[in-house]
Amino acid sequence: MYFCLVLSTFDLVLLLAVIDECRTTMEDIRYLAERCRDILLYRIEFVLEEMTKVQLYDLPTDEPVTTEKFLQMIEASCQTGAQTLAKYGLSIIRFFGLETL
Repeated sequence: MYFCLVLSTFDLVLLLAVIDECRTTMEDIRYLAERCRDILLYRIEFVLEEMTKVQLYDLPTDEPVTTEKFLQMIEASCQTGAQTLAKYGLSIIRFFGLETL
């Protein structure tokens, strides 16, 4: 009978150790989840917000321009904006490690 009591005590100690290990692991997972959320909110959201500020065209306001000049201005603005957007998009792709897709 004493042997059964020792085994029960031993099992209880092991069970408590497993429960403690599970709690520690859950705290680690919670910490990692919070870090992932912070990365998403503060890094990726920042880049996406900056992408919304990229100007793709610039309308003339000071003086009238010809259609050809207007098209040249729009083309130059779009090229610059497209390059900037591509740079931002590439930074997000690199962040997620999706270069190979």
